[in-house]
Amino acid sequence: MSDQFFEHGTRLLTPNAFDFVLDGELKQAVRSQNFLTLLVLEARREWDGMTVTADPGTVGEVAQILGLEVRHTDLIGMAQNGTLSIALLDADFENSQKVIDREVVSKITVTDQQVTDYFNANKSQFNIAEEAYHIAQIVVTPARDTQVNNGTGDDAATPQAAAAKVQMLMERLKAGASFSELAMGYSEDPESAPRGGDLGFVPISRLRQAPAPLRDAVLNKTPGSVNVATAGGVYTVVLVVAHENAGQRDLSTPAVRDRIVETLRGRRAQLVRAAYLTAIRANAKVENHLARRVVDAQGKVQGVAPLAP
Repeated sequence: MSDQFFEHGTRLLTPNAFDFVLDGELKQAVRSQNFLTLLVLEARREWDGMTVTADPGTVGEVAQILGLEVRHTDLIGMAQNGTLSIALLDADFENSQKVIDREVVSKITVTDQQVTDYFNANKSQFNIAEEAYHIAQIVVTPARDTQVNNGTGDDAATPQAAAAKVQMLMERLKAGASFSELAMGYSEDPESAPRGGDLGFVPISRLRQAPAPLRDAVLNKTPGSVNVATAGGVYTVVLVVAHENAGQRDLSTPAVRDRIVETLRGRRAQLVRAAYLTAIRANAKVENHLARRVVDAQGKVQGVAPLAP
């Protein structure tokens, strides 16, 4: 791209150049059915009765810092309405999500009162009538699926592709990748993928009725262990999240509090991501008002606002 499109000495596109290039990328995303993420940071805030506006120099410095976090091919530009816009291109779902999680999701807080309210409203969930395992899964099939509901659109179409995909997933898990994020991005089970593969607590009586490979991947395994079960050419990567014996639990049990916090954060994170991570499938204007209200309610989430395509 010619230097005339950039602010002098920076990766910051001029407003006209950003709008022009973004328009072309939106059309390309629609044609190719790719993901395109648009992250917008406010440069103007109301604070303590005053309006605070970042000057162009400050915005340029922020752009340079953010430029270290995204690829050289991504676009950074100053929009006409006083916001710093970042377009993350080429279906880069995982990198897009990392940027958004760092800017927004990491700031979500859950209060003690919210934990208590959730427990009181869902006390029966913590009365374990039967020994159970909390598990999560990533499903990989050896044939093209009619419905794929994961974040990357990835779908293994052959037995060889399925085996290679499972190997890739296991290598990334061993390297420290989040099981939940990999499930959301790659699992081919349309129901559990959006939940990060979470299946909740499964009673031991049901597990004993499951196919032997899946049963053996769970029973007597320690929490945190990951195993691969194969049946009929379908791979299931199974994470044992927790193991609970029968009995009533209360908030004095650390695992109960941690589970509630994780549940509440997960629910809010989904709404927040829905406001900031948009798959461009058509030219329609989309704004998630429910997610916006969740963001506003956090109080501590500062400096970020969604911009509909």
